[in-house]
Amino acid sequence: MVQSPTGPNAIASNWLDSFGKALETKDVAKVVDQFMPHGWLRDALVFSWDYRALEGHKKIASYLTDNGALAQTTLSNFSLDTREGLTP
Repeated sequence: MVQSPTGPNAIASNWLDSFGKALETKDVAKVVDQFMPHGWLRDALVFSWDYRALEGHKKIASYLTDNGALAQTTLSNFSLDTREGLTP
């Protein structure tokens, strides 16, 4: 079966590319735009030594801006894990 350009892998790859570029450029507004209005950001030791779960654009933007979480982090080279058993 041939995967269409709008298939699950393409959709996930496009989202991850946009999310990664926003993180690399440290653009909080663009990072937040990658989430649904009431979406969740779960920080598991990426931006700080604490585990956090933040719901909604306002809380995510505040976290990334107020404590400098995004400014203090260097993230790059994002890619999907396409190993067998992990694909849609």
